[in-house]
Amino acid sequence: MTYGGSRRPGLAARLRRGQRALKSRLERTESVLALLRAAHDTLDPESIGRLVVARADEWFKAPACGVFAADLDGQIVGLSSKGMGPALTPAAIGVARWVLAHGRELASADRRKDPRAPGAAGAVLAWPLRCRAQTVGALVVAERQGATQAPHLTPAVGQLLGAMLEGPAQALDNALRLRRSEALSVTDDLTQLYNSRYLNQVLRREAKRASRSGRPLSLLFGP
Repeated sequence: MTYGGSRRPGLAARLRRGQRALKSRLERTESVLALLRAAHDTLDPESIGRLVVARADEWFKAPACGVFAADLDGQIVGLSSKGMGPALTPAAIGVARWVLAHGRELASADRRKDPRAPGAAGAVLAWPLRCRAQTVGALVVAERQGATQAPHLTPAVGQLLGAMLEGPAQALDNALRLRRSEALSVTDDLTQLYNSRYLNQVLRREAKRASRSGRPLSLLFGP
């Protein structure tokens, strides 16, 4: 892609030029508090993911970014993303899997040449969302073009980014724990099938829906 007749600088180049501005954004106490309050105002993992993605888009100005976490089955899924699409999402999931497993950041000039999380061509920077000495999610910033150097954050900026993400990480951990607890409460430990509590929840929900729509509600029991 070109801008004003010249190619847009890659992620690594933009980070090199913008470290001071990024540091200034991450140092703003009001920004930390605003993100912290917004993240703790919800118990929905996807909503927390959207908050972090929106901020990451402002911080990095990258073509694509996303927040990923493990679902109830241990599979890595996207909570929210911007600009990923079908081309970048599988590679981003691979990067997030590595970050969640190792608990540290990953920076690569070209995913095709990186054995840690190989994927489609392009540079990537991923950062762990850590809470209670655990990695509960991963922020992945990516682009489709490779680079000669990996994207890099100075130690000072990296420390600020980790501190900025600590609050959302705690909120995400709480939301994921609640979701898992709710899932366990409506399934049988042995068979993993839904139990009577789930049936009652569904019946109440569908009865309210039928009442609002004025449509009849039928219930069938099989053998």
